[in-house]
Amino acid sequence: MLSVIIPTLNEAANLPRTLAHTRAAAGREAIELIVSDCRSDDATCRVAAEHGARVLEGALSRSQALNHGAAAARGPHLLFLHADTLLPTGFAAAIRQTLDRPEMVGGAFNFRFLRPPQLSLLHWKMLGIIALMNNVRFRTSRNFYGDQAIFVRRSIFDRLGGFPERPLLEDLHFSRRMKRMGETAILSPAVQSSARRFLARGIIHQMIQDIRLILADSLGMPPGGLSMRYNGWNRRQFRATPSVLLSEV
Repeated sequence: MLSVIIPTLNEAANLPRTLAHTRAAAGREAIELIVSDCRSDDATCRVAAEHGARVLEGALSRSQALNHGAAAARGPHLLFLHADTLLPTGFAAAIRQTLDRPEMVGGAFNFRFLRPPQLSLLHWKMLGIIALMNNVRFRTSRNFYGDQAIFVRRSIFDRLGGFPERPLLEDLHFSRRMKRMGETAILSPAVQSSARRFLARGIIHQMIQDIRLILADSLGMPPGGLSMRYNGWNRRQFRATPSVLLSEV
């Protein structure tokens, strides 16, 4: 069985589609759906339960939610899925077949954006360039982001001690450690992930901030300072409300 863990913060609007799609895309493969919530103040937990997911509550951050979900999971293989990301048909069988190979420890999926309705052709092309850059990056580095649906053997996850409890980039740091344990795979077809961060903050602005974030992290800035600086960029330049800061899940 594959355990699918979805961290959430106020995702009541996205969960019905994501949970239904995930179950359908798994086909005949056995999966369990776990929603690990970060104290949402909307109907996230109720919606998740109504759509057949196991619900865990009380996490204070995305990394904590991911680790809580993994601790409760019953499957030998773990898949970490964002609430606004759609998996390809046959994903569960592809993961099982990949992890049947003893040298493989985990991996992620190829990535593309889900096109929103009424998005202009120019903006869609800009998002396509960002997706292409991201695909080149992770294919050469094997460092994955969470919106690529990272998967891992449960035994490897436990040996690594789970995701690092940090406010930002827990996915990137986890995948860096995972690839040291063995080979990692990049599966196709691609997942389709929402572009809402880019559309809410501005495509060019978000791309620049992501690059600055990665550079600052590479230079060794502590996680707390990294989070404060990143959210400060958004507050100063776009007067962002807390709902669009990276401290959210």
